[in-house]
Amino acid sequence: MSKPSEDKILSGIAHLGILLNWVGAIGVLIIYLTQKDKSSFVGDHAKQALGYQISVLILFSVLNIFFVGRFVGGMLMRNHWMFPFNTGFSTGGLLGLLYLAAVIYAIVASIKAFSGVKFQYAVIGDFVDGI
Repeated sequence: MSKPSEDKILSGIAHLGILLNWVGAIGVLIIYLTQKDKSSFVGDHAKQALGYQISVLILFSVLNIFFVGRFVGGMLMRNHWMFPFNTGFSTGGLLGLLYLAAVIYAIVASIKAFSGVKFQYAVIGDFVDGI
C-alpha cells in the first residue's frame, strides 16, 4: 500500500533535521509527538531520526571537547622540547569529515523516507525501535 505524500514529506524532513543541530532535534521531537498516533510510518521515521540526531550531537559535543583541549594543549606545548609539533589543526578537519559523513547518512535516510521505504539506522536502529 502506498504511503500518503504528507507522511513521506514529514518523514523526510525529520531526517533532514540534522542540518539544524539542536533546533532540528527539537523539530523532530515535535513531529514525533504530534504524528506518532496518526501515522506509524511518520512515527517510526521520526523516532529513528531523533535517536540518530541526539546520538550524533552528543558524540560530536564530546569529540569537540576532546579535540579543543588537544588543540589548546598543543598550542601551549608547541615550543616545549618534548612536543615539537602542534597536531590540533589536523583533528578539526577530521571532525568536519565525520560530521559530513553523518549528514550524508541522514540524507540517505531522508531519500528513503521520501520514497516511502522504512529505514533503520545501522548502529542505533534496533535500540531506538525498542524504546
